[in-house]
Amino acid sequence: MFLIFDTETTGLPRNYNAPLDDFENWPRVVQIAWQMHDFEGNLIEVKSYIVKPEGFTIPFKSEQVHGISTQMAIENGEDLKFVLDEFSIAVAKSTHIAGHNVDFDLKITGSEFLRNKFENVLSNKPLVDTMTESTQFCALPGGRGGGFKYPSLAELYQKLFNNAFQEAHNAAADVVATTRCFLELLRIGVISEKQLKIEKPIIENFRKLHPETIEAIELKVQSNKKISEKLAKLGAGRAPNDESIKSGGEPSETSFVHLHVHSFYSVLQATPPVEDLIKKAVALKMKAIALTDHGNLSGSYSFIKEAVKNKIKPIIGCEFYLVHDRTKQKFTKDNPDRRYNQVLLAKNMDGFRNLSRLSSLGWIEGFYDKYPRIDREILQKHSSNLIATTGGIQSEVCDLILNVGDT
Repeated sequence: MFLIFDTETTGLPRNYNAPLDDFENWPRVVQIAWQMHDFEGNLIEVKSYIVKPEGFTIPFKSEQVHGISTQMAIENGEDLKFVLDEFSIAVAKSTHIAGHNVDFDLKITGSEFLRNKFENVLSNKPLVDTMTESTQFCALPGGRGGGFKYPSLAELYQKLFNNAFQEAHNAAADVVATTRCFLELLRIGVISEKQLKIEKPIIENFRKLHPETIEAIELKVQSNKKISEKLAKLGAGRAPNDESIKSGGEPSETSFVHLHVHSFYSVLQATPPVEDLIKKAVALKMKAIALTDHGNLSGSYSFIKEAVKNKIKPIIGCEFYLVHDRTKQKFTKDNPDRRYNQVLLAKNMDGFRNLSRLSSLGWIEGFYDKYPRIDREILQKHSSNLIATTGGIQSEVCDLILNVGDT
């Protein structure tokens, strides 16, 4: 019995090699779908569940991928423990687990089993990954060392059926495509009985998909598609309520100050000379402006000189590269060097000295791959009279909101 499944999640893990009980590392399941087929190719079971989020929210970037928002999941989702119970029953009936890039789904779901005090029933089943099994068959250039790259589900589908398939990022729809690919790979012998460790010949059973199987699958997909469309409408942006807009009178005059500005000392990141920044601030009638170059304070003295000359308050800052461990120098594809951009501003001379210390330590102790990096250890040690901002899109706060959630 073959169980083919797929998941949608709240994002990606920081470290793909982390243990499954590192619950801070592994994202949460938002949707899970599966099909079960016997050795004759007949469809035995097909199910799809959206999971009701408890103790987490679905981040913005993940919602953009699969279209399931926190509100949608609360209104339309099922309790996670119920879903895991249902999936456990299906796994117990199966002899083989299959999927496209199935290792990712195994780890995500396995972590959910452990997080919810379930036995990880996926850990002792034979696995079939249509992605790795079809790499030589698809023969797509661009892999490591000049070899073939792993085919996406859309690329595999195109190769097998000469028909375009746009990955839906909807677990139910993607399981349909994965199942078709899996059964076809069996039919044409790309996946063999030997690879599956099955003694009886079964390839002849997959000469064609049974019409009733296709019909049942398509009916389920259409049902799931309607749910997705409904959820998409719920998530559509709403115009602000008239009551939320204050009316009457002209807007009061406010004083705006840029607190995140780069000069050409942010090499390959910005081009304006310090003098031009001050000229622009004067033209815009700003009372103050900050300079926050990447990892260095090289422009600070000329910046202060020009600002004071033009009666503008200079604010000295720096945009640091913040990492978990500044001394680490070896990384892998599954556990890369993750850097967050953190803007720090000096309150006074003591704060300026701490900025200088952090910048120097970043270059001396934390330099890796052109980045002067700092970590929380030295940031806490030299944090006196510094102001931290939420920063830009690459900051840790923004990354958590976009990719992890707001809980």
